[in-house]
Amino acid sequence: GLFPELNPSNIRKSTKVVWGNNYQAYNMNIENQRLDGNGNLTSYEVVNPNSGSVVSKYNLAWSCNSGY
Repeated sequence: GLFPELNPSNIRKSTKVVWGNNYQAYNMNIENQRLDGNGNLTSYEVVNPNSGSVVSKYNLAWSCNSGY
């Protein structure tokens, strides 16, 4: 909240990595995002857009000023 311009206004739906000569190294969808009561992202899944299968799941823990 200190820098509002850095706070995203939309949830990311996909991620893509393109190397030289337009070689697409990575292209996945981001789905099933979960937010806590403060609007912080707490979990999401990376999904293969071709097969619809879940590639990986991520859980995030928010612990500001906790000494970590």
